[in-house]
Amino acid sequence: MNRPILRATVATLALSVATAAHAQSVKDDMLSLGFELQLRHDSNVANSSDERTAQRGLVKAEQVISPAATIALRRAFGPHSVQLSAYAGYDFHTRNTRLDSERISLDATGDIKASLCRVSPTISYSRAQSELGYQLLDPDPTLVVDNTQAEQTYSANISCGPPVGLRAQGGFGYSRGDNSNPRRQTSDYETYNYRTGVGYTQPSIGEISLYVSKQDTTFPNRLFSNGEQDGYSVRRYGASFARDIGARLSGSLGYYYIDVDSRAPVSRDFQGSGYNLDLSLVATPRTRLRFNINKDVQTALNNDALYTRTGSYGVAADYAVNERLTIDAGYRFENRRYVYSGFLAPVADRALLNDKFQTVTANATYRPSQKLSFTLFGGYENRNANGTFFDYDGYFVGLTGRIALVR
Repeated sequence: MNRPILRATVATLALSVATAAHAQSVKDDMLSLGFELQLRHDSNVANSSDERTAQRGLVKAEQVISPAATIALRRAFGPHSVQLSAYAGYDFHTRNTRLDSERISLDATGDIKASLCRVSPTISYSRAQSELGYQLLDPDPTLVVDNTQAEQTYSANISCGPPVGLRAQGGFGYSRGDNSNPRRQTSDYETYNYRTGVGYTQPSIGEISLYVSKQDTTFPNRLFSNGEQDGYSVRRYGASFARDIGARLSGSLGYYYIDVDSRAPVSRDFQGSGYNLDLSLVATPRTRLRFNINKDVQTALNNDALYTRTGSYGVAADYAVNERLTIDAGYRFENRRYVYSGFLAPVADRALLNDKFQTVTANATYRPSQKLSFTLFGGYENRNANGTFFDYDGYFVGLTGRIALVR
């Protein structure tokens, strides 16, 4: 279960950055360098059924040792600022050594103010062993196990206008995903995003935006006979609203119409609504609750689908028992439909067409000092897909120790 653990690690790092930054004035600089060691037991490291695990020559139950280095940085340059968080680690498997792989992530954001305009560039990069539970059946399943996925995104948003009132908005982004295994490179993709709109800001109301966006995705290694690449385009017409209500409640809401146009024939391109809702409530001085719900279309790097239609929701809570001990728990549900193009039609009885995915997690973090912390974590996953070939479940438990070398 590499994907949830990686998400949890990155989320923990991001939370520590946000917490450290919040504790200081927004103009203060911050630098944190650290090292962590994670030990975990995974009852289903292949995220697969017994049949699929055996076909790949893997063992389900596994112990994984993951050392890593982390960095978090915030630096102000007058009215401008930059923030960065990075994680570089390696997974050592005690039984399935073929899955040994690096885990790298980088997130950097900037805030540049020039006259009445504000520019927010972002960079993100991730690299890790691919998620095994989503790949289609290969004639030789053992040949698609060794695969490292890398994803990178570069984007910039700009808004111009007074702090209160109407503001013109725009944005541009580029992202790509690459597989190291030649048998998986048909899923490599490139995406360009464009967005334009208008926003209105009023402290007593919040922030309101109306926008139009376009996303063009191509698959460079899926070529038609005329040389054109397989791919699809998505247009979104939407509105968003965000507001903080006092110091305890904050939230954002977006609603948009989605229009998908595929280059190759599909059973039916998707046209319909999409939405997202995020809420955060400080229920007590020691308790915070979070809720989110989302529906959209996404590109799939880890299988041969053209895109996925995904609906999800999640709830989470964290509680500070005292100054040294915090506990948190969460639940997430995803309902996905996989849409294939005429270029790579699904294999009968062996294609992932839809699934329902559930995750439950719990963590307890103890901090004996400002520089040292220990996190005990655990969770359970369950996936119900079309048929039984892609179904699986499993649990994971582990312990992470962290030390801040510079702070």
